[in-house]
Amino acid sequence: MSDSKTIAGTVNTQTADSRYRVTLDLMEKIAFHEASSDRKKRDYWLKLYHQCHRATGGTAPADILKDD
Repeated sequence: MSDSKTIAGTVNTQTADSRYRVTLDLMEKIAFHEASSDRKKRDYWLKLYHQCHRATGGTAPADILKDD
């Protein structure tokens, strides 16, 4: 007897337009256009992701760039 709840193949539960996906895409685009040696440092990536996450949440641009 076949189990109707079985799924064959890969299942992706995140949509391409989720806030987290858009945040990651935005971060990658900004990093691509920035010519900075800081890109190799972990704090650069974490700060950039955090700023992008704020941007996708509707935070005002002036507030996004403020230091935490």
